[in-house]
Amino acid sequence: MLDTWITARLNELLETVTVSLDKYELDRASRPILDFVDDLSTWYLRRSRDRFKSEDESVRFSASFYTALVLRKLATVLAPFVPFIAEEVYGRVGGEKESVHLENWPKSEGFDSKIIEDMKKVREVVTSALELRQKAGHKVRQPLASLSIHDSFSQELLEIIGDEVNVKKVSVSDDLEMKLDITLTDELKDEGFVRDIIRSIQDARKSEGLSPSEKIHLVINTNKKSVVDSYSGMIKAPTQIVDISYSDVKQNYLVPVDGGGETTFSIIK
Repeated sequence: MLDTWITARLNELLETVTVSLDKYELDRASRPILDFVDDLSTWYLRRSRDRFKSEDESVRFSASFYTALVLRKLATVLAPFVPFIAEEVYGRVGGEKESVHLENWPKSEGFDSKIIEDMKKVREVVTSALELRQKAGHKVRQPLASLSIHDSFSQELLEIIGDEVNVKKVSVSDDLEMKLDITLTDELKDEGFVRDIIRSIQDARKSEGLSPSEKIHLVINTNKKSVVDSYSGMIKAPTQIVDISYSDVKQNYLVPVDGGGETTFSIIK
């Protein structure tokens, strides 16, 4: 879905910029580029981060292929406006010619306007739902039970909404008002705690200069050992942890969590 959407957005951009340049309307030609770059970076690339690291080779290939394809064509579109930046992007994503300025101008291959409009509505729903979360005082890493919305979407788009808002279920109702179930069960609280651990580990990896693929061992001091044991697979998968061991001694990094108790950890290369 993401690949189909970003390809549609690219072809829409190509059509708009080409028509505007043919009319010598430089302002109308350049303005949509900024909107596209925002869509590419804050939605497509951000939502594709896990795909780039997927253990499924076909998923990794698809994300990398479409990212490179889009950036190559985007570099060509950028060339008349920001030639040096365009040259840098083109070279970094495997442009075949000596210079981006030797490339033929890309042509729009047509696009499905419905998927563009649907994704725009999805992002609007996500923004509204996140505002509800903020008003309720729940950080995004804390899973919630459900979200009820009025707009009807495909199952794949509903899953994107659920993932962005971090709710277990997204349902469509006749009620015009969006409703977010903010009741926290013990299970949801535990998962929220685990997500805090994962985020803290990722931050620790960055601070220690580890590469994304570098394996580590985790030593943790916590009063929630049973929760860590139950969600060990969830903790290990995105953090490249080989094994988890426990210590009675306070460790190097603190996990910022709500409620009682303190959880600290260290990572060993």
